[in-house]
Amino acid sequence: MQVNGQTLPIEICLLQKLAHVDSVVQLIDYFEKPDSFIVVMDRPDPCKDLFDYITEKGVLDESEARDFLCQVLKTLVEVHKAGVIHRDIKDENLLVEMDTMRIKLIDFGSGTLYKETLYTEFEGAVDYFDIFVIIMIIRWTALFVFVYFFFAIQRSLFKSICFIVNQTNVYNIVINNVLT
Repeated sequence: MQVNGQTLPIEICLLQKLAHVDSVVQLIDYFEKPDSFIVVMDRPDPCKDLFDYITEKGVLDESEARDFLCQVLKTLVEVHKAGVIHRDIKDENLLVEMDTMRIKLIDFGSGTLYKETLYTEFEGAVDYFDIFVIIMIIRWTALFVFVYFFFAIQRSLFKSICFIVNQTNVYNIVINNVLT
């Protein structure tokens, strides 16, 4: 990303934009090397990421879980108000300050600036990608292949199938918008 004529990693730009959000890890400084950047951030001490905290503690009681969730939601509201999307929210990216039990959001390497248009690139850990989103992608891909295949073979056959399965709206959308 270009800032004042200098190309910076997106994480540095986003952290600069979020400097006013207390529950986001703060960027202290950065140094450019010929092939990389060194990023210096604050690190509360003592702290653990939420994954380690839950692993060591076991089950959280409801009030503690609710408090953590409320903190995360308030942080995300502030982050979004600043025009930033994190795109990799998970327990490893949430630090628990052990003396205050406050949560800090870290790792904006997959983040981006908010925009009104569609995001066309996936960022974040695939391990945390919702299975229902994957299923919907597969279903829409299968529908597209189905539509294209039958349209390519014979438009009337496609129309017949749409009427048989009572999907005249799909036929009209495809014929009038997609394939014209």
